[in-house]
Amino acid sequence: MARLLKLEIRAATGLTASAGVSCNKLLAKLASGHAKPDGLTLVRPQEARNFMAALPVEAIHGIGPKSAARLHRLGIATGADLQQRDPAELVATFGRIGLLWWNLAHGRDDRPVEPDRPRRSLGIETTFARDLVGPAALEAALRPLAHELDRRAHRAGFRARTLVLKIKHADFRLATRSLTLARPPEGPSELFALARRLLHIPAPPAGPVRLLGLSLCLPNRVEDPRQLPLELAEPRDQG
Repeated sequence: MARLLKLEIRAATGLTASAGVSCNKLLAKLASGHAKPDGLTLVRPQEARNFMAALPVEAIHGIGPKSAARLHRLGIATGADLQQRDPAELVATFGRIGLLWWNLAHGRDDRPVEPDRPRRSLGIETTFARDLVGPAALEAALRPLAHELDRRAHRAGFRARTLVLKIKHADFRLATRSLTLARPPEGPSELFALARRLLHIPAPPAGPVRLLGLSLCLPNRVEDPRQLPLELAEPRDQG
């Protein structure tokens, strides 16, 4: 089925796609990014523990930069490190989320797949064959992302006022920067201008970047009608 989907995407769009196949959402998602840009990775249930052991903790769902830094201070840098810790110790240090991380590190994820949820976001991201360094290279990579995001949003009839820039560093640290407008952005040129602005606030990444992503999102709260035309947020921890 995954091979067929990849072929259908190539035939319809001319684009490559990566696919991950496994026994739960966590493993399938991580597998889909394992051999980009045109990969297909199968993780069998008996392979789950070893697959997770080789990954940095930053790759595990729910562990953002701040949480990862706390784990690193405890000597926990990989899935294997997390697997070997006493779950009671993790709960005492991090609360119930520590037990979730321990289970995820073992490849256990019982979250249901929800294919029919109302769309709250639409995005695109790309993992580079070689890490990019410097504002010029990153801006050049953002332009086609903005054009493709605009195309997808137009095709889906999706309009949202919050734009999110996703940055994954070479060491797998993840950061997001977001802004909310008074109206949905119009066209690829405006999306690119806003993405470029986010790239420079507070400053472009200093080190190598392995992935960039752009997405449009609906808010998760009732917004204040007195909201300013532009609201900028500092990079936030996805964990």
